Amino acid sequence: AGKAAACTDALVCQLTNAVVQLPILAALLRGYATDGGRKLLPCFGTLPLWFFVALQGAFYLRSLQVLPKRLGYATTFGVSLWGQLATAAVL
Repeated sequence: AGKAAACTDALVCQLTNAVVQLPILAALLRGYATDGGRKLLPCFGTLPLWFFVALQGAFYLRSLQVLPKRLGYATTFGVSLWGQLATAAVL
Protein backbone atom coordinates (compact mmCIF):
# COMPACT_ATOMS: atom_id res chain seq x y z
CA ALA A 1 0.00 0.00 0.00
CA GLY A 2 2.91 2.35 0.70
CA LYS A 3 4.31 2.17 -2.83
CA ALA A 4 0.90 2.73 -4.40
CA ALA A 5 0.26 5.70 -2.11
CA ALA A 6 3.64 7.23 -3.03
CA CYS A 7 2.89 6.84 -6.73
CA THR A 8 -0.53 8.43 -6.26
CA ASP A 9 0.98 11.33 -4.32
CA ALA A 10 3.59 11.90 -7.03
CA LEU A 11 0.90 11.87 -9.72
CA VAL A 12 -1.29 14.35 -7.83
CA CYS A 13 1.73 16.62 -7.33
CA GLN A 14 2.60 16.54 -11.03
CA LEU A 15 -0.99 17.17 -12.09
CA THR A 16 -1.25 20.12 -9.71
CA ASN A 17 1.94 21.59 -11.14
CA ALA A 18 0.63 21.11 -14.68
CA VAL A 19 -2.70 22.78 -13.89
CA VAL A 20 -0.88 25.86 -12.60
CA GLN A 21 1.97 25.99 -15.11
CA LEU A 22 0.16 25.27 -18.38
CA PRO A 23 -2.02 28.42 -18.39
CA ILE A 24 1.03 30.55 -17.63
CA LEU A 25 2.98 28.88 -20.42
CA ALA A 26 0.06 29.30 -22.83
CA ALA A 27 -0.16 33.01 -22.01
CA LEU A 28 3.56 33.46 -22.58
CA LEU A 29 3.52 31.57 -25.86
CA ARG A 30 0.60 33.60 -27.18
CA GLY A 31 2.33 36.83 -26.30
CA TYR A 32 -0.26 38.01 -23.79
CA ALA A 33 2.31 38.52 -21.04
CA THR A 34 4.48 41.44 -22.06
CA ASP A 35 6.82 43.79 -20.31
CA GLY A 36 6.73 47.20 -21.92
CA GLY A 37 5.93 45.76 -25.34
CA ARG A 38 8.66 43.13 -25.04
CA LYS A 39 7.61 39.49 -24.86
CA LEU A 40 8.74 37.75 -21.69
CA LEU A 41 9.48 34.48 -23.46
CA PRO A 42 13.20 34.17 -24.22
CA CYS A 43 14.48 33.79 -27.76
CA PHE A 44 14.45 30.36 -29.35
CA GLY A 45 18.25 30.26 -29.20
CA THR A 46 17.90 29.28 -25.55
CA LEU A 47 15.53 26.40 -26.33
CA PRO A 48 18.17 23.72 -25.57
CA LEU A 49 18.48 25.15 -22.04
CA TRP A 50 14.72 24.87 -21.59
CA PHE A 51 14.86 21.20 -22.58
CA PHE A 52 17.81 20.64 -20.25
CA VAL A 53 15.86 22.14 -17.35
CA ALA A 54 12.84 19.95 -18.11
CA LEU A 55 14.98 16.79 -18.24
CA GLN A 56 16.77 17.81 -15.06
CA GLY A 57 13.44 18.27 -13.29
CA ALA A 58 12.20 14.85 -14.39
CA PHE A 59 15.47 13.21 -13.34
CA TYR A 60 15.37 15.05 -10.02
CA LEU A 61 11.84 13.88 -9.19
CA ARG A 62 12.58 10.29 -10.15
CA SER A 63 15.87 10.17 -8.26
CA LEU A 64 14.14 11.40 -5.11
CA GLN A 65 12.04 8.26 -5.21
CA VAL A 66 15.03 5.92 -5.46
CA LEU A 67 18.01 7.54 -3.74
CA PRO A 68 16.73 7.78 -0.15
CA LYS A 69 16.34 4.00 -0.07
CA ARG A 70 19.96 3.55 -1.14
CA LEU A 71 21.77 6.50 0.44
CA GLY A 72 19.54 7.70 3.25
CA TYR A 73 17.55 10.92 3.42
CA ALA A 74 20.30 13.22 4.74
CA THR A 75 22.79 12.18 2.07
CA THR A 76 20.16 12.45 -0.65
CA PHE A 77 19.29 15.96 0.50
CA GLY A 78 22.95 16.98 0.49
CA VAL A 79 23.57 15.51 -2.95
CA SER A 80 20.50 17.22 -4.40
CA LEU A 81 21.59 20.59 -3.02
CA TRP A 82 25.10 20.09 -4.39
CA GLY A 83 23.65 19.20 -7.79
CA GLN A 84 21.48 22.31 -7.84
CA LEU A 85 24.41 24.55 -6.88
CA ALA A 86 26.72 22.95 -9.43
CA THR A 87 24.14 23.33 -12.20
CA ALA A 88 23.53 26.97 -11.27
CA ALA A 89 27.28 27.62 -11.31
CA VAL A 90 27.65 26.06 -14.77
CA LEU A 91 24.68 27.91 -16.26
